[in-house]
Amino acid sequence: MVEMRQASGLSERRVCRVCGWCRSHLRYRRRRCADDGIRAILREEAAKHPRYGYRRLGLEIRKKGYVVNHKRVLRLYPEEGLVLRRGKGKRLGKVGARVLREPVGRNRRWAMDFISDSLVSGGRFRVLCVLDESTRECLAMEAGASLPARRVVQVLQALGESRGYPEVVVVDNGPEFRSREMRAWAARHGVRLSFIEPGKPIQNAFIGSLPGKARLECLDQHVSLELSEVQQVLTCWRDHYNTTRPHSSLGNLLPAVFAARAGLRALPRRCAQHGAAEPCAYAGTLS
Repeated sequence: MVEMRQASGLSERRVCRVCGWCRSHLRYRRRRCADDGIRAILREEAAKHPRYGYRRLGLEIRKKGYVVNHKRVLRLYPEEGLVLRRGKGKRLGKVGARVLREPVGRNRRWAMDFISDSLVSGGRFRVLCVLDESTRECLAMEAGASLPARRVVQVLQALGESRGYPEVVVVDNGPEFRSREMRAWAARHGVRLSFIEPGKPIQNAFIGSLPGKARLECLDQHVSLELSEVQQVLTCWRDHYNTTRPHSSLGNLLPAVFAARAGLRALPRRCAQHGAAEPCAYAGTLS
């Protein structure tokens, strides 16, 4: 602009008119807000939730009253060194893929699966996960060195008495789910057991992400010496998952809030550390 004005001797207004420029562009100065406060909150939330990405961290920041969009969080996220390493999975072609129908209504369909992990001493344990596919509520996380069919039935019976029995329970072909005790319990309460095809875990996809989240955000963040500690941590994380952690498939609503808006009764809180009436403050602080 300066060179053109000096060469032609024209005014700034005339040069802008000839070139088709807007005069406001020449006077624009970038005004970027100070990011110190947002950076501090971002680091604080990332320390509480080490496995959260920038989108969930942005939701946590906005819940505290800060006005910040996802693009700003995306810019600050790598600058603070918070980017998570992601493993490169093998890509397979989608052959004969089908869309799973999402159930409408509480207790229409539950799903169950197991997680396997180990204590500091090397002893192995398993965790039974139960999920309501409609509200995405984690109904139970039961840890034990051995979880036979009788133990699984006890967990389902306790859930049925407090919440009501489901119409369908989706499970794999494990011996605990195909046992006589399991079939007898289902027949006694009018529950249909839906077994997926062997070697096709995608047919139980609604619960597929829950074990992975529980492992990354809970089990991998704590060192436990006894099963009682594992159970306490899992119970607190389950309450955190239902009442604090936003769920992307629910429009970033909390499962408990989604159930309440749909007219569903929320799960009773069972956090042994904070009591039944107090909200669970799980934020990855237990060890």
